[in-house]
Amino acid sequence: MKTNNMSLNIFKTRIKQGFTGNSRLISYIVFLFIGLASFIWFLIRVIPKPSRINYPCVRASAPWAATFIIYIAGLTTSVFSFNKFRQHFRFSNYFKGLLFLAVALFSAFLTIPFEQNRAFSGVTEIKADVNNPIGVAKGIFPGRVVWVYDPYATDETCTNTAGDYWFQNTDSVVVEKMLSRGIRQLAGKNNLAAAWNDLFVYFNQMHGKGSIGYQPGEKIYIKINLTTSCCGSWSNQTEKITWLEHMDATPQLCLALLKHLVNVVGVAQSDIYLGDPFRRFHNVYWNMLHPQFPDVHYMDGNG
Repeated sequence: MKTNNMSLNIFKTRIKQGFTGNSRLISYIVFLFIGLASFIWFLIRVIPKPSRINYPCVRASAPWAATFIIYIAGLTTSVFSFNKFRQHFRFSNYFKGLLFLAVALFSAFLTIPFEQNRAFSGVTEIKADVNNPIGVAKGIFPGRVVWVYDPYATDETCTNTAGDYWFQNTDSVVVEKMLSRGIRQLAGKNNLAAAWNDLFVYFNQMHGKGSIGYQPGEKIYIKINLTTSCCGSWSNQTEKITWLEHMDATPQLCLALLKHLVNVVGVAQSDIYLGDPFRRFHNVYWNMLHPQFPDVHYMDGNG
């Protein structure tokens, strides 16, 4: 029998043990694909900037990536060790042969799925009773979540094509009213200025600054998501001419927030920074925000 026969037989055995039907075969293939993709994603995100290891997307991919690596390492090591075991026994080197056999069995053990349909998932299930959420509630009203909906904020007939993109079919007036309603409900106040003041007071209390609202001169940085500005075609590095159908932060909501901070809270434009430090702040946002708030610092990955 050839040496490679052992590897082939082990692989066939793992196939039989891992799944008995099409559903398990699909699960096995999905696991390999997701595991490899998660490992690549983890490397791409963490190697250039190690602090990203705390990002939710990286933390979500880490269990899959780790499980995939353990599985591949276990399978490879078991095949290698079985081959070494056969070679040493062939030349009567029984002690080394038994050591390699032990390593092979242990490595093979790591690749065995112990829970049907949950093998290699790397996911820990957390259950919470109804009305008994997990974690510590925070906020002015601990645990309060505000949801604001207005069907007139957007045009449902939007085709998301040239001249009719999502950002061209969002009503700034309606969006500003929605933000105002959400802030007032979150703080439990009927007056918008009082609601914003309570939010700043709560923030300062939590950061050891006392029971005070916003103080002139304090800086505010608003980090928005401009994820899809990484791609597409550009003119002069600032005007985005393709990928416009892909949605990022809504510019009308950014405008409404600036209006609140400047006109209601009284924050100086020069004390506000808005943008995405990893992407480009392009013309769709600049053309809407800069004319009304020219002294705000609009930041992006290019500075």
